[in-house]
Amino acid sequence: MDMNSGINSYKSISVNTADPLKLVVMCYEHAIQALNNAIEHYHNKQYFEKTQQLNKAQAIINELMSSLDMEQGEQIASNLSSLYAFMQKTILDADMHRDTAKIEKVVEMLHQLLDAWKAVAADARAKDQVSYGTAAAAEMNQGGISV
Repeated sequence: MDMNSGINSYKSISVNTADPLKLVVMCYEHAIQALNNAIEHYHNKQYFEKTQQLNKAQAIINELMSSLDMEQGEQIASNLSSLYAFMQKTILDADMHRDTAKIEKVVEMLHQLLDAWKAVAADARAKDQVSYGTAAAAEMNQGGISV
């Protein structure tokens, strides 16, 4: 097995075993990286690579948009959907007009959302640890172990 296939297997396992919040965070991180790569490729006049990276970012944003639960998410999901649509339009417009500043604006927006999702994920982990700790303590008490 070569190094790349090992890395790809690791990435696949990471995605397949990640909790939903971690997947959202990973999507934002990869979209940001793809857009930053696109900007770099644009400055280096590597237009094919730039296009590949913009397409990758758009595919990730599309995935984020399609995973929204409009019934349960209500207003938040609706707002995110509008924001994702705005990002898609801005990326297309930026590419057509060769305006990397617009791509940087989308990166900024994604960073803000990423920070918010990281906070949600940290809060959820903290709640899970409390729940897990409470369940473990109850189980120990049932076994005659005091905590």
